[in-house]
Amino acid sequence: SLDVAGLLWLGTVCSTLVWLSRGATGRSPANPLGNPGKAAHEANVMVARCALLVALCIARGAAWALEQPSSSLMTLHPAKIWLKQFDGKLSNAEWYEADTFMVAFSARTMKPTKL
Repeated sequence: SLDVAGLLWLGTVCSTLVWLSRGATGRSPANPLGNPGKAAHEANVMVARCALLVALCIARGAAWALEQPSSSLMTLHPAKIWLKQFDGKLSNAEWYEADTFMVAFSARTMKPTKL
């Protein structure tokens, strides 16, 4: 169960949302959903489901965090945009982003990350 004072920490599979896969997925700032294809579709569904889970957190007054590599196009995904609008209507809370590097958490590479 998710307590009001709880924290939901989410991290989606990011391989189709980062710069490295843009040639294969067709994702771009102008087309954040990418071309039709299994990998892009599955990632889009995952982002939409995460948005619904975060909406539940917002409705319950719980904290949440969504982890993505810095080059991810998730911030432009329609579900993420809807979520920010939903939050603005419900709680008018401010959103914060933090930049970090996974090497600070024992990763073998720098991997710039947004929270």
